[in-house]
Amino acid sequence: MLNKIFRKPYRRLLTNLTKLTLKKHQPTIIAIMGDGQTSIGREIVYHLIKTRFPARRNLESPEAEFSVPLTVLGYPSYPEHSWEWVRLLLKSYFLVKKNPPHKHFLILELNFIDPDLLSHWLKVLDPETALIVGRVPVDYSEFGIKKVVKINQTHPDDVLKPFELAVQQIGRFYNIEPNVIEQALSSFSLPSSKIRFFPGINNSVIIDATHYYFPIKLDSALELVQDDTEIGRKIVFTKNKKDINALKQHSDWLKNPKNFTPQNNDAIVLRGNKTVTMQEFEHLFASHMPLI
Repeated sequence: MLNKIFRKPYRRLLTNLTKLTLKKHQPTIIAIMGDGQTSIGREIVYHLIKTRFPARRNLESPEAEFSVPLTVLGYPSYPEHSWEWVRLLLKSYFLVKKNPPHKHFLILELNFIDPDLLSHWLKVLDPETALIVGRVPVDYSEFGIKKVVKINQTHPDDVLKPFELAVQQIGRFYNIEPNVIEQALSSFSLPSSKIRFFPGINNSVIIDATHYYFPIKLDSALELVQDDTEIGRKIVFTKNKKDINALKQHSDWLKNPKNFTPQNNDAIVLRGNKTVTMQEFEHLFASHMPLI
């Protein structure tokens, strides 16, 4: 990863290269922003746009500072070593000079909490369209966005409905035929989250029951260790109100203990948004290599 000392100068270099790439290819940019389920917005907009236009979207670490320029440059993943960051600059500069212009759409999830960071990339990207999911930490009216579609809230029993209505507006803005929009929406589905096991500190086991899109059923996670006689304490970390109510029927599980330190053979279930939760409880992991 980049050293903090070099992060700002590297951002300037990466910003200049991104501007050069955007100037050459002139992609149509759709920004997905907000503190809501932006990943759903990104996927459903991409699913529609790609039916009529060449399109790409960012998948790798959308909350990371450089995920957006890496997508613009077409770099496949987030570099892990310093030499990869240098190689990225050299390779991208060579390609932007060599490759012919390529008109396409970029659907970019701008999942930044820092308003300065979000403003910086909005100025660089100059998106034509924005899908706002929830609240954003900046005044997006300052950036000259031609089409803004907002989702203020979702319904727990039909999470996709507001996104379907939003993407219909975006489809009409880009003159996509109604039957094509309807067909795209009918064929859209989100991948199911998978439960994974990780080694925890002090010989504990962490059960990753977090999600990107839809929560995994709580019972599906609890029953994995419910009757295991070798398990010590059983702990659940969750902020979901439904989970907390359901856990009243499971008195043998500890709920959100404070100042928690794992012990030998503890089973720890993590719930909530995958990105946020995995960062919050990173200190509990002995390794990020799944056991299963």
